[in-house]
Amino acid sequence: MSTPLIKRNWIGLALAVCALAAGALLLGWRFLSPPGVSASVTLAQFTQYEVSVRIEARKYASGTLALVGVFTPEREHFHLYSKDLPENGLNGLGRPTLIKIAASDGIKWTGPLTADQAEHDLYFKVLDINFPVYPEGPVTLSLPYEWTSKENSAAVDLAISYMACSDQQCLPPVEKKHLLIHIPSQFQAGG
Repeated sequence: MSTPLIKRNWIGLALAVCALAAGALLLGWRFLSPPGVSASVTLAQFTQYEVSVRIEARKYASGTLALVGVFTPEREHFHLYSKDLPENGLNGLGRPTLIKIAASDGIKWTGPLTADQAEHDLYFKVLDINFPVYPEGPVTLSLPYEWTSKENSAAVDLAISYMACSDQQCLPPVEKKHLLIHIPSQFQAGG
């Protein structure tokens, strides 16, 4: 290929990428939001023991409100334990992935904690125990809530727990890590 043809192809590709980016901005990046989400805001982020955690408030087109936690193990081939694992694990081993409202002056939860991944049993022959785990990689937990605050924001003290493992190694658990968040008023049913 000649050099001018290569330059022309690269310029065309760059223009196409710019056009896609401009179109995405005009559409409000909606294709990045999960289906049915009409608004979301990140309230907190942290990484501890090689798991990154992002806490969001989401408003769905249906009017439902939810606190959402996205838990992402940073190591390849690591999984998180199911939210349904007992809080002290099985025989003291493992810890559930959880978001709990420890205290709040402005919201109350209205339904069960749900996960976007199906759990499966991981059998450890040496222990003769099945552990309920999520598939390797990220898992998103959702906790529906109702706005009760008379203020412009709602303060919420969350308790976050999780533990990441592979089939060969476990990282230390995070147990009931308290995280104070403030949900803005646009994340109430009528807001």
